[in-house]
This record gives sequence, C-alpha cells and structure tokens, in this order.
Amino acid sequence: MTCKSWQDGLNLHKYMQIFSEEATYNERSLNFKPREKWKLFRELISDKWTQAFIDKIFDETGQRDLIYYIAVTKLTGKIKDYENIETPEIIKNRFQKYNSNILLKVINLENILLAYFDRVKNKKTPTLESSTVGRLLQLIHAANLTIK
Repeated sequence: MTCKSWQDGLNLHKYMQIFSEEATYNERSLNFKPREKWKLFRELISDKWTQAFIDKIFDETGQRDLIYYIAVTKLTGKIKDYENIETPEIIKNRFQKYNSNILLKVINLENILLAYFDRVKNKKTPTLESSTVGRLLQLIHAANLTIK
C-alpha cells in the first residue's frame, strides 16, 4: 500500500498516463530533476525499483503476487474512472518479468472511514480500539457524531 495524503487529492486519470511511461533516470548534474512525477510511484514504473519491491515482498511474505493499494485523501477528476480501474498492461508486464502479478486498487479516506465505522458497528464486544486514532473514531461513533 502506498498512501498519498495530498490535500488536493489524486487525479488518477492523470497518473495512469505516468504509470504507462518508462522511468527516466537522471545523473546528478545541472539537469537533474528530483521531483519527476514517476518517482512518486517508482516501484510501479522503474524496473530496478519494481524488482527490489517484489523481492522484498517475497522475502517478507513468501508471495510474489499482490494487490497494490493506493490510499488517497480524496479522488479528483472523473469519479466514474475509478470504479473500474484496471491495471495498465505495461505495469502488468513489468511485474510479470519478475514472475509476479499485480492488481491496482484505489481507496479514499471516505471509504476507509465508512469501512471502519461499519466494522465498529458490527463488533460483538465493546473492547477498546488499539490505536489512538482508532479510539478517537470509536468515540466519534459512540457519540453518534457524523463527519461532514
């Protein structure tokens, strides 16, 4: 999972084009560009980062296939574009070079909170949440407050 907590949100349509491009490398020189957009998703775009990413996942889990979640504050652009997101072929091919399959999924903060509140509502015991944020959300739910 990668978290993009950008205040302006994520326009995935714009980034899908970046996902489909090849990574360009810059030597440290006068022309070096440290903030190229592809670097925000380097493990999806750069062959050397993709291989290292898959190797690390395999070391930790014994698995080579994965669902790659992009958690965002909010989505911008055409919202219907996010409902049926497909993993671009170029990304599938990059991962398959290293015997791995990938599926991209995007979740926004609203969906994360809705899933959390649904889980808390259906808990069988009123045990305290284990994190400070979880406890705060649990108290918001217990007070019947809504977030607008």
